[in-house]
Parts: sequence; C-alpha cells; structure tokens
Amino acid sequence: MKNKLSYLLIFLLSISVCENLFSQNNTSKLSTLTAQSFIKRFPDPDSIHWIGNKNHFSWQAGYIMFAMEKMWQSTGDSLYYNYIKKYVDQQVDELGNIADFESNALDNFLPGYAILFMYEKTHLEKYKKTAMKIRIAFNTYPRNKNGLFWHGTWAKHQTWVDGLFMGQIFLARYGKVIGDSEYSYNEVVKQITLVAEKCQQENGLLVHGWDESKEASWASKTNGLASEVWSEGLGWYAVLLADVFDYLPLEHPGYSKVFAIHQKLCKGLKSVQDRKTGMWCQVVDKPDEPGNWNETSGTGMFIYLLNKSIEKGFISADEYSQVISSAYSGIIKKARTNDKGFIDLYDCSSIGIQNNYKAYISQPKEISTFAAFGSFIIGTSEVEFKKSKHIVIKEKETPTKVFELLKNGNFADADTSWVLDHSKGAEGLMEFVKEGLEGKFALRLKVINISDAPWRLQIYQKGMRIEKGKSYSFTFWVKSDRIGDINVNCMQNHEPWAHPTQQTIPVSTEWKKLQFDFVGAWSDDNVRVTFTNLGNIPGQVYWFADCSLMETNLNSNNE
Repeated sequence: MKNKLSYLLIFLLSISVCENLFSQNNTSKLSTLTAQSFIKRFPDPDSIHWIGNKNHFSWQAGYIMFAMEKMWQSTGDSLYYNYIKKYVDQQVDELGNIADFESNALDNFLPGYAILFMYEKTHLEKYKKTAMKIRIAFNTYPRNKNGLFWHGTWAKHQTWVDGLFMGQIFLARYGKVIGDSEYSYNEVVKQITLVAEKCQQENGLLVHGWDESKEASWASKTNGLASEVWSEGLGWYAVLLADVFDYLPLEHPGYSKVFAIHQKLCKGLKSVQDRKTGMWCQVVDKPDEPGNWNETSGTGMFIYLLNKSIEKGFISADEYSQVISSAYSGIIKKARTNDKGFIDLYDCSSIGIQNNYKAYISQPKEISTFAAFGSFIIGTSEVEFKKSKHIVIKEKETPTKVFELLKNGNFADADTSWVLDHSKGAEGLMEFVKEGLEGKFALRLKVINISDAPWRLQIYQKGMRIEKGKSYSFTFWVKSDRIGDINVNCMQNHEPWAHPTQQTIPVSTEWKKLQFDFVGAWSDDNVRVTFTNLGNIPGQVYWFADCSLMETNLNSNNE
C-alpha cells in the first residue's frame, strides 16, 4: 500500500511545507494559510459557485470576497485586494452593467458588498452605477405583510435568518458609501428587528426561519416557525450583527433595538457552547442531545461575532474571552491538508430549512464548502490579528500526522481494490471513467437489475485495519442521475459481518464532497468500507470520486 502523508493542522503549518504554495506574508497565522490556499485552489474567482450553477453572481463568491476583504484589512496584502478586484471586474462592465444579477433571491445581493468595497477604494463611476442598480432591486423585491423579505421567489412567504445577512449587509454599507441612507438604515433595522420578533427565542437564539403562510413542510401550523436553531443559519445573522454597527449611526432611532438583540444573542451563544470541544453544534441549542455534532461554519461566525464585540466594547472580555479561546482551539482542529497540499475544512453543513431535529443532525457532514471557508477565515483572522491579551491561543503546536488507509481512492488505477458485490439477481456495471471533477477519474456504477433489497448491490474495499476506540473519517465525492439515499458503513469483512457505524447519506444530481466519521467498534485486520443500498432503481447511475479513509484525532461524539 502506498501511504499518502497528510497533516492535521492545529495552528501552524511548517513554513517548509508551505513555502512553494503560499505567500510568505503572515505565514504564522492559520487564517492566512487558509485564505492563500483558497486563492491558489480557485485562482479564477468566477469558479466560486456550486457545481452546475451557471450564475456566478451569488452568495458563494460574495461571501468569499467578504472574507478576503477582512484579510486585506488585517494584513494590507495586495493578494486579497487583487482577488476581490478580479472578481468584481469579471461581473461589472465599463458601463456598470451586471449581466448575471438576478433579483429573485436575497442570496444574489451579497456580491454587491464587494462592489461597494471597490467603489470605496477607487471611486470609479461604474462601480457606483452597479451598486445603485442592486439597491433599486429592493424596491420591487417580494415581502410578507409585515415587511419581511422573502428568502427568494421560490420560497414564497418564507423568511430565513441566513438570508437577512445577504441583503442587509449590502444595504448597511450602501447607506454609508453611496447615500440613500434614510431608506437603507431604516430597512436594515426593520429587517433585523422584525425577524427577531418572530424567530428569537427566550434563550437569545433564532430558529432557522418563519413562514407567514404556514404551508412549508417545516413550518409550525400554529406560528409558522421552524423547529430548530441551525448553526450556519444563525451564523449569518450573527455576522450581520457583528458588522452592522460599523455602518448604523448611533443616533438612529432603531440602534438600541438592534443592540438589545445583539446582547441577547451573545449571551445565548455563551450558554450553549459545547463544553467538551468549545465549538457550537449543528443544532445550536442542543449540544447534549444524541446525534448532534460540532459544525465548523457556524462556529467560525460565532467566534467572529464575539471577538469583534469585545473589540468594540459591546461585551465583557472577562466574561467572553474563555468562550472565544475554547472555540478557536476547537475550530482549528477541523483544518487539514489534502493530498494536493490545499487546506480542507471538515464537519460543514450548507443546507436549507429542515423539518425537525433528526433531519438537521442527519444531514451529511460536508467538506470544504464555500460558506465554511468564509466563516473559518473571518473567525480565525478575527482572533489572530485582533487578539486581545485576554484571548489565549496556542502559538506552537506540532502537526499531527495521518495516513491514507485506502488503495486507489482516486480510481486512476485499473486494479481490483474496489469490489462490486451483487446477489439474488441484483446486477450492476462498475467502470472507472474520466467523468469526475475536472475530467478526472471516477467510479461509475449503473444499476442493471434490482432484487428484494437495495443492499444486494454494493461497492466496497476490504483489508483495512481498524482499531477499537480510534476515530476515523471516510470522505468522498458523490453524485447520481437522480435524487435519493445510499448507505455508507465500516463493517467486518467476515462473519458476523457487523456494521454498527452505518449512516444514510442523501445523494443529489450535483457533485458533493461528504464525510462519514466513525469510531472503531473492534480491532480487526480485515474490515471494509462500503457504499451500499445502491440497488433501488434500474437504470440509475452513481459516480464516486476522490475517496479517502484516515484516522483522525476526534475523541467525542460531538466532534
């Protein structure tokens, strides 16, 4: 077996490892390493969008530019400025037109924040014209009867707390930079306070959304509210509250209301922090509930809110510094280098509103989502560059070495490491094809016949050693030609064929990188990892790519 050496980043990556990959400026900081790794990975910012998404003018790129601006403000490194400028100039022509802007969802307003940044720095008229066109789109954007914006035209009557950041952070900056401040500030205050009136609970946290019509599957038939507080969703709202005071004048009549919401949220976050890891969980206010797990993107956002609030004097350093220190220590354990030398982020979740607690915690743990990169960068940079004497972080931590346990995880070799298993008439065709990401190799399975149970058709690799009590992470890219579920497990490759770690994974028609974490149930030299329950529909096609199995340092269910 050819072992591929990878490193789990704790705080510092050795400069000798990174000298050919990263800029030499500020290489002692994980936020810098992550931001520079991202730019190296996505040198063309127009590629920052979900696979299959043709619209480049949406929140994914907008949020990354938001994070890169924070890095530029902290470091003065032109790398970040030039990256933002490159993206903005790809969207805006010399006449101030933006061909890709669609005002049918709040998500699509966020890139306007980067355009305002470029106008601030250059005063070029084309940027101002573009920003004004985005601002005007709010005039006809759909609302509920109480004035709250819909999340999108496809989400009629629904307000999501994450959507508020996308639109209101643009308006807040617009009021200060361009003008029309009376409308802009009033609208920002209106949206922040109205959603708090609906969604903020007694503990200070906000549930994921509210449906005025009460018709959404997730909406309470009594009050229209979602049932749970989702990490990344609340995180967007937290970042909005962290930054809105950079723009909202102290004398604005709504300032005190927004500040009161801010105070309740900070207090609420402190009360539900995971005591074991310092992070916050997928369902934020239930850290001790079975199945809940630490979510990286939301944690980065909450760190950003709390640390910036200390810097502004809004909350007590004595009360919140340990909260931030613990959270920082937890989140940096989610960063690892992959076999290409880029930084990956683990335990991420970018989803819509779910029906209940079980649905939230059952969502796959994604890897390296765009939201997670933005959140990780703003959270770690806020601590590393604006560190007060009260914040304790580890300056010198030895990277932990981890080893690849799979053979041919990228499917580039036509060997027999991967086995197609079928029984009782189930049949499939397994091929290694160049249909993966960026034209690279993938394993393609076409279902020919099905049997009495979907598990009769499965793909596995055997012969790995797993040790009892140790933690492992199986990561992979997957898509299908139709939406459905499959199962993933680590099981014995011999009687009694035990598989106590099985997990159901939703599969979509777009490539997604997913993560399956488990703890070894036994010490065994002959176990296998399996994609199973593949025999559901004759003719269905699955693609798998870039599979990896590594031991990790995870030591609790929440981690």
